[in-house]
Amino acid sequence: QGRVAVLAAHYPAILDASKEYLKTHPGSEYIPLGPLERAGAEPDRPADLGIQGNNVTVITKKAKNVDAALRLLEYLASDEGTLLVRYGVQGVHWDMVDGKPVAKKEWFDKFMADTTGKLKKNEGLTDGFESLGGQDRTISLGAGDIWADQDRIAIMDKARKILRPNGISVISAYNPGDAVSNSPQWETLKPSMDQIGDVWKTAIFAKSDDAALKVINDLRGQMNKTGYPEAIQYANEQLKGKEIVKLQMPN
Repeated sequence: QGRVAVLAAHYPAILDASKEYLKTHPGSEYIPLGPLERAGAEPDRPADLGIQGNNVTVITKKAKNVDAALRLLEYLASDEGTLLVRYGVQGVHWDMVDGKPVAKKEWFDKFMADTTGKLKKNEGLTDGFESLGGQDRTISLGAGDIWADQDRIAIMDKARKILRPNGISVISAYNPGDAVSNSPQWETLKPSMDQIGDVWKTAIFAKSDDAALKVINDLRGQMNKTGYPEAIQYANEQLKGKEIVKLQMPN
């Protein structure tokens, strides 16, 4: 009915999105919840996070000037390039004080006032180039995130104490999804699995519960015909006696 909405996402994303929403919808409010109770999990245990690496940068074989691409990557990994893509132009957006970058108040205030984040992108920041520069050296080379909202940092610290009261620990476990994708049935099953997201959206906007269930059950039938039961049996056999991931939050 347009009165209450439940949004599930990483808290930082919700926090940032709420700034613009609350600004354009005065009187609205939101309450962060979590972690919620889940079957088989301790009440204070967050979902497991999958450890992932950074983006892989490639130069395609269709590239017209490989040397230019290599020079760009080399520059982005340099000290000057690292500071440029993360902090902006020295003397314009920031100054070097005692060997460390310090944000100019004028630009700090402008970035804080812009809840959309478009101003930063227009100035050449957070536009993706920082992910091409290799190792993040904002701490070792720079001064951390000089554009960080101190109120946001305080809110995030408070949220971490709620969401991760026991801190973060690395576990070693097998992901069932990896076992399923290695099954002999995966090639024929994958097209059905790829439809889950679209079918879920279709079911949400269906005009009735019966219509929603029909869409879902049609896909279930298709998955079963294309090898889902056999793939699950294969995964169970591969994971027998091993520690497996039961709860996971996608990154």
